[in-house]
Amino acid sequence: LTYGSEVAGLPALSLPAKFATTSGRPWLVPLMELPTWARWGACVPAILATVLLFLDQNITARLVNNPRYKMDKGRTKGNVLDGMHGDMFVISLLTAATSIVGLPWMVGATTRS
Repeated sequence: LTYGSEVAGLPALSLPAKFATTSGRPWLVPLMELPTWARWGACVPAILATVLLFLDQNITARLVNNPRYKMDKGRTKGNVLDGMHGDMFVISLLTAATSIVGLPWMVGATTRS
């Protein structure tokens, strides 16, 4: 019984024998191997990026949660993880995780028109 790429006559994708990065580098960024000046020097762009992500997320939340849309913010009164606070918490966890692994950030931004 033949199926898939054999029926269509397409070549199969060759996969590597093990799951690893293409260059052989480690999965996590080795921060402690950097010189001390580089770690301190990275603080300035990190603070700027933090402010940028914070402002972008909050401006988006303010636009979406405008009173004219009559949306309820959260399910429970006084719950910190509902609505905007939960969104900021999830975005901060994802940004931290993707930064450690060296992947791009995810930001909940509005669609640009």
